[in-house]
Amino acid sequence: ARIRRVRCGKRRRGRRRCPIRVSATDVGGTVRRVTMRIWFTKRVCRRRAGRRRCERRAVSRKLKVRRTRLFFVARPRLKRGRYRVAAVAVDSSGNRSRRARKRFRVR
Repeated sequence: ARIRRVRCGKRRRGRRRCPIRVSATDVGGTVRRVTMRIWFTKRVCRRRAGRRRCERRAVSRKLKVRRTRLFFVARPRLKRGRYRVAAVAVDSSGNRSRRARKRFRVR
């Protein structure tokens, strides 16, 4: 699998649609599916002993991937920040490809 392109569109209500295209090929077979996961940091605040404590936590989510004629595409809605995405292709025999990774930023 290879992550071809990440391109973010215009913001709507604080979030942007960012289509992530993945191209996957298999020698002598077909690609059955592609799974994608996205990582980002989230700020979590709590009250402890009367004081407000905030910390950053790493969060990961699975993305819904749909197939087009040429690519596998995921279209998550994302806030501003830095993200990492990883994709793995599975062929008809059940073999997994190496994880393709890409970092990007939503402005």
